[in-house]
Amino acid sequence: MDKRIAISADSTCDLTEELIAENNVNRMFFHITVDGEDYIDSQTITAKDIERFYTEKKVLPKTSAANMSDYLNLFSDLRKQYDEVIHIGLSSGFSSTFQNAVLASRELDGVYCVDSHNLSSGCGLLVLKAADMIREGIGAKDIAERLNELRMNVHTSFILSDLSFLAAGGRCSAVTAFGANLLKIKPCIEVRQETGVMEVGNKYRGDFTTCAIKYIHDELDKYDNIDYSRLFFTSTTLEAKTEEAVLNELKSIGKFENIYRTSASCTITSHCGANCMGILFMTK
Repeated sequence: MDKRIAISADSTCDLTEELIAENNVNRMFFHITVDGEDYIDSQTITAKDIERFYTEKKVLPKTSAANMSDYLNLFSDLRKQYDEVIHIGLSSGFSSTFQNAVLASRELDGVYCVDSHNLSSGCGLLVLKAADMIREGIGAKDIAERLNELRMNVHTSFILSDLSFLAAGGRCSAVTAFGANLLKIKPCIEVRQETGVMEVGNKYRGDFTTCAIKYIHDELDKYDNIDYSRLFFTSTTLEAKTEEAVLNELKSIGKFENIYRTSASCTITSHCGANCMGILFMTK
């Protein structure tokens, strides 16, 4: 008889509620602290709230990694219901949270942690791959090993309309942010699969919607072996004209079987700010 396998993922995987339900994904929700108040990521606070707090009060939210005890509680509950657990976590290159998950997994049998080397729906792509393999009857250990290989095929990038949040969080200087904003430079940030850290890619200049369309084609044109089964268009709060233009452009390409429109978690929004978007997909 096939073993019952549970999937868990950090709330930063940025899957829609429909995909969460369809694939039976359990989440570890991160916490957001704003002006001394504690909130649960995307449950008791929204990305629009994050933007509003910063615009009105210049208060930058603080994000909290889940601790070992949090993961131990989650994994213990899942092990009571399932034979094995696969956890796909936020890249260890961004946060200590993955190490906390690993420490918790060592307290239990049958729990396998996968460092996604990714964030947002880049991690979500691996979650869906895990769900596919569970349906195929593959065991948890083999799934974990395959995901460690497949993470090299995930391509995650996003384009920023300005650098205000990154500057406020100390991830770039205020002078750099001011200069980029003044010159209307829209940087593309890419996740390196080998290390799970971010680096600056192309730099665009001009109207954000126009830059976003150019960014899409630049990213897709890099590869001749794209897996067209799934693509995520994920963003923080986004202007309607940009969202409509990007969706129309992606649909006009006419190759992707599924284009998922998803919203970035509050944890992601807290670091990137408003009007930030990306496309996330895999190669074969």
